[in-house]
Amino acid sequence: MPAAVVRELAAASAPFADFLNRRVAQYLELSRRSLQAAFASQTLAEQSLEAPLGSLPRRAPVCVLPSTPLADALATMHERRIGSVLVADADGVPRGILTRHDILGRVTLPQLPLATPIEAVMTAPLRTLGVEHTAQDAALLMSRHGIRHVPITEGGRAVSIVSSVTCSRCSGCR
Repeated sequence: MPAAVVRELAAASAPFADFLNRRVAQYLELSRRSLQAAFASQTLAEQSLEAPLGSLPRRAPVCVLPSTPLADALATMHERRIGSVLVADADGVPRGILTRHDILGRVTLPQLPLATPIEAVMTAPLRTLGVEHTAQDAALLMSRHGIRHVPITEGGRAVSIVSSVTCSRCSGCR
């Protein structure tokens, strides 16, 4: 039916005009709901494992030089209440990592002196991901290699770190 005819009928019949108004209001409500659902879906995708690592909230990783004595690295971990320290060169390029899990088997049981440089006990080489990778990539990497921490790099420098704690709580590396 042509629009001009519909307008004439609406002008001539108040019940028909009311019906049209209610119908338009229903379409507007459906459209609003559709937009809300699309927005919610997009937001969920951004917060899901599809999110690029560069979009996640980040805290600068705690880094120490390879020559740092174990005592200093352990004190830093304790003071900051963190589970790992990255070992990076002077340019910030990650070279290794020391985690709480490593300390028992590599420091405590072998009874290494706390003056030992961290490079002697760090886990190396590191498995890293770039900011363009997704949280799913990080979860897969951790699962495949049995690791709990993945440094995130941008231009070769460590900018963040995700851990199995990060992935389960989404609150940053602890």
